[in-house]
Order: sequence, then C-alpha cells, then structure tokens
Amino acid sequence: MSKKHKFLLIGYAILVIGALIFIVFLAPEKWFIKEEKVDIPISDNEEQEIKEVDYEEQKSNLKKNKYNYDYTLMYSMQDKTYYFECEGKRNENEEIGKCTLPSFVEYNINTKKDVFKEIDSNLLDPTYIFDLIKDSEEEVFDNESYIEYRYEITFEELSTEISIRSNKKIITDITISNAYIQYHLKFSDIKV
Repeated sequence: MSKKHKFLLIGYAILVIGALIFIVFLAPEKWFIKEEKVDIPISDNEEQEIKEVDYEEQKSNLKKNKYNYDYTLMYSMQDKTYYFECEGKRNENEEIGKCTLPSFVEYNINTKKDVFKEIDSNLLDPTYIFDLIKDSEEEVFDNESYIEYRYEITFEELSTEISIRSNKKIITDITISNAYIQYHLKFSDIKV
C-alpha cells in the first residue's frame, strides 16, 4: 500500500471511530427511542373525514414552504464535527428559528446562512432534496402508521440514503445520511 492509501485508511478509521463515539456517548436518546403511538378509536364519521393525500401532492405542499420544523443535524468533515438542534417556522419567504446546539442562536431568513455556514444548508430545503431524488427509484415500505420512501443516490461522490416518511396527509420526516452527514428534518403544521 502506498503512503497515500495508508493515510486515507487511517483517516477513514478515525472518522468511523469518531462517529461511533458520538453515537454511543453524545447522540441524544430520542434518536434511538421508538415513540409509542396510542390508538384512539375513530368513529365512522371521523374516519370518513380523514382524506388521504397522494405522495406527489404531499411533496408539492411541502415545497410551498409553509410549515414548522425541528432539525437534528450532524456534519463531519476531516477533523471537525458540527452538531445542531434547531426548531423554527417557515412561511414562504419568511422564516424564524432558533438553535439550542451548538449554542443558543436565533435566526431569520436573512441570517440563516450565517448560522449554518459550516454545513451544507441546501439539504434543509425540501425543494432541493426533491430535486436530488427526482430521477432515483424509490423503495417503498408501507407500515401501519406511516409510509417510508427510501432513495439511494450519489451526493458529493458519496453513497447517500434519503428516507422520507409520510402519514396519510403530510410528509413528517426526511432523513439524509452518508459517511459524513446525518440530517433529520421533522415537519409539522404544513399549510396547503
């Protein structure tokens, strides 16, 4: 093996060990705890009121940028790891949000790029994500309470998985992961 290959192998090993240490000691427990859903009986009238929205319309609704969100983001490059926990509200061209990690900071649409300058903030935009997967074949997992759409793409020369979860009406989660990133985007109160 050449010196360059040994250096790359050692660098990759350090990255894997760093990721494992992060997962074991620093990652929040909520990433690993399955939330229990309590089924509440639905009357016949209420059942008729739940109108299913097809997946393409759900994507279109999310692209309108009218929603609340929670972000849990980890971005590792070389010897530096960035970790963010943020929440906010988007209303078309307006946005307000705050991050509690790595430090408390509030932002708006104009200052958001400064807050996320160390990471790839394009991956926080649903339209950008949907453009990344538009030519990819999806793998669909139909569960009782949600449907998961998984895509395998190449992003920045890395094998990347994008997982999109939806219930009968809205997209609730998008997870993007590869060797360097782990983005978990949760959406609620999506306005049509």
